[in-house]
Amino acid sequence: MANKIHVEIITPTRTILKDDFSMVVVRALDGEIGILSDHMPLISSLLEWPVKLKKDDESECFVSVSGGFMEVRDNVITILATVAELPEEIDCKRAEAAKERAEARLTGKMTDEQFDHMRAEVSLRRAVGRLKTVELNSHTH
Repeated sequence: MANKIHVEIITPTRTILKDDFSMVVVRALDGEIGILSDHMPLISSLLEWPVKLKKDDESECFVSVSGGFMEVRDNVITILATVAELPEEIDCKRAEAAKERAEARLTGKMTDEQFDHMRAEVSLRRAVGRLKTVELNSHTH
């Protein structure tokens, strides 16, 4: 792998992934960022969305990332995420149920005096990101 980028995805409880890739795509606060080798140094906040990891042979895999930060420096990408999951770790039924609950709260179909709008938005983005990770990964295999 001539033009490689070493990627580490870390949560407070474990290291999700350590491997070399040819390209990484993340969704940051200001849009999607594609990173190739020799990318300029960068620190960015990440949104709840799958991280796309591409190998030299064009194979791809995805990791669900829920918030956090990414640092790019010297062909090393470090992602510090609040929550991160490999596709095989995601419970689709649970994520779908969380998505439906969050949508119901946001559309006013669910009333709750202690309802927190921002929390529901984050929950919805996390659930959609998890489901998208599984969907995208199933298309690569």
